[in-house]
Amino acid sequence: MSHLVQSDNIYINPNESRNYNVNNPVWKISEMVEKVTFAAGREFYLVDSLDYLFPYKHLELYNTNYGDDKNLIGPIIPWEQQNDKNDFHKQNIRSIVMEHFYLVRGYISIGDDAFPFVKVSYDAGMKTPLSQATNHNIGGSIQMWCKIKNSDSQGLINLPYNSENDRYEVELWGYEGNDLLNYLEEKGAKALQDGTIQIRTDLVHGSPLAFSREAISLEGEPSDQDGKVYNINPNHTMHPIFALPVELAFTNHNASVWDSLNGSNYRVEFNMLLRGWKNYIQGGVSANPHGGVGYLEFRNLFSNYFNHQSVLGNELKRDLESWNLDADGTPTNTTGEEKFMAVEYMDLHILKPNCVIGIHRHKDNQEIFMMLRGSGLMVTGDWVQQPTWMRAFEVRNMRAGDLVLCKNGMLHSLMNLTDEDIELFMFGGYD
Repeated sequence: MSHLVQSDNIYINPNESRNYNVNNPVWKISEMVEKVTFAAGREFYLVDSLDYLFPYKHLELYNTNYGDDKNLIGPIIPWEQQNDKNDFHKQNIRSIVMEHFYLVRGYISIGDDAFPFVKVSYDAGMKTPLSQATNHNIGGSIQMWCKIKNSDSQGLINLPYNSENDRYEVELWGYEGNDLLNYLEEKGAKALQDGTIQIRTDLVHGSPLAFSREAISLEGEPSDQDGKVYNINPNHTMHPIFALPVELAFTNHNASVWDSLNGSNYRVEFNMLLRGWKNYIQGGVSANPHGGVGYLEFRNLFSNYFNHQSVLGNELKRDLESWNLDADGTPTNTTGEEKFMAVEYMDLHILKPNCVIGIHRHKDNQEIFMMLRGSGLMVTGDWVQQPTWMRAFEVRNMRAGDLVLCKNGMLHSLMNLTDEDIELFMFGGYD
């Protein structure tokens, strides 16, 4: 069961109006993405595939809007009473305190091959648990134990110090060959030799070809998967449907002290509900669609039909907490679920260059962001603490045709960091 994090606080200052143009926390997320460095040359990393995970430990939220006057400063409104429908039951984020580590996953292209990787980065500053436990004398490397999906590291993995960004880092590559050094430039070759790049096909594995059009019977011969993506290599590190859970524990060079949440370990997940042309439940080709003529190529993005629920569950449902309103606008005062997604609005938006939708949450709203034209960085994160993973911001590239489902209470943002307009379709229901 999810629960509220009581240490989060609400900011209110009756003598201060909100200035979202100064120290906006969304720029912290953008800056963290920009500061990520990679062990080999950037040309090896497929940018559109990069998926960032930035855990955080504390939020400061602005008070929800007070009544109908959006400029009126009033008392703090408890989260269970944030029912200003005209403001979408919304609360904006004022500041974030990040955790001391982050992860990145994605695809790497080497020669004619492409394969996944997972990067783990740990702050080398003085405020981390390891630094404090070693009296700020960690040394030139740290170690970690990790579990990715169902495979654990079977021992400790070394994270060398990276002087470029003052962090301890390792990249686990799923390269199947034995000639990697032949393809790497000077930077990558050095990283392979010093252990910043490690080939760990036991932890990181899969090929993008597993989800190609041919593999899913959109072209060529029919496959034995019946076009159902969830039947294809469910342990794939970059599976387009399934979440990727990662468990971590950090220690110093001789394993004398640990940073492991007192033995419970850090547990995070890449789990953004992103669907589109390359991320879908099932694909296929239908002849004479609905009694018509010709052939229709289809992709199921979210569906409660065709027994998909038996594998994926009801992805469109809305889980209700005691503070939620149901689809009829009635307080629930208990937990439960609605087996459908309510829709009360449909909007088209144009985000101008360098326009950013701020990080915010809706108490009740479940909504979908769909990119119609252009590309942007989508951010999602948990407001409440989930039972099996810690709170984190996940950042992914959205292209035209991609959509992201934001569950009620989920933090979300969209950044247009390009020099062109992007077009967005948004719909959902919040009471």
